[in-house]
Amino acid sequence: MNEMTALVVDDEEIVRKYLSDVLKRRYENVIIAQNVSEALALLANNKIDIMITDMQMPEASGIDLITKIRETNNEVAIIVTSGKEFSEDDMMLLLAKSVYGFLFKPSTVAEIFSCLDQVEQTLKDRSKLKY
Repeated sequence: MNEMTALVVDDEEIVRKYLSDVLKRRYENVIIAQNVSEALALLANNKIDIMITDMQMPEASGIDLITKIRETNNEVAIIVTSGKEFSEDDMMLLLAKSVYGFLFKPSTVAEIFSCLDQVEQTLKDRSKLKY
């Protein structure tokens, strides 16, 4: 079991539960937020290693959340989920904000784990560069 902490941010309870259940197979610590405000509060009070966030939420978008996070935190690895295709403009903006991965809803366990494998490898490579 991996000791990293993962945060799931999605306004849909069924999606939060599904992603949380999948992530608990891999990480000891998984916390959830149903909106951007909750996510920001959790990020302020916890060391989050990986965050999976929805692009479209009622209060504010995933892009709004990522923009706010990147003002002070470049360490958290962010994966973005969406039930719609990402526009070219959104993709460019997300890449500029150092998003680590993309998942389309609905995602299978295998797709989620594959994305997490890539993110974890990037984090390992990044930590080697620091020393």
